[in-house]
Amino acid sequence: MISAVNIYESFDPVYGPGWVPISGTSAATPQWAAALTVINQADKAQGFIAPKLYALATTSAYSTAFHDITTGNNNFEGITGYSATTGWDPASGLGTPNVAGLISALAKH
Repeated sequence: MISAVNIYESFDPVYGPGWVPISGTSAATPQWAAALTVINQADKAQGFIAPKLYALATTSAYSTAFHDITTGNNNFEGITGYSATTGWDPASGLGTPNVAGLISALAKH
């Protein structure tokens, strides 16, 4: 199942303005940018955030900061990918952020 976010695109020279679904990195990147803006405002400038996120994954705060994806895979068009498992995995990474929980967890660590 692919989830999509509808955006209004007004710059496409081929199809003109209108609503289009986006997903994957195109949807996740601006959402992470917004979440990190809120996190920076709530606590302090976090700087390079990746080491802090992966450090949280090894603590009890992980379950508050992330929704762990434990089922599914990233197989595509007959190409075998990776399966989701508990904790970090190549299919879903750390999972999806729970921004409120992530703010709290980062403030404590």
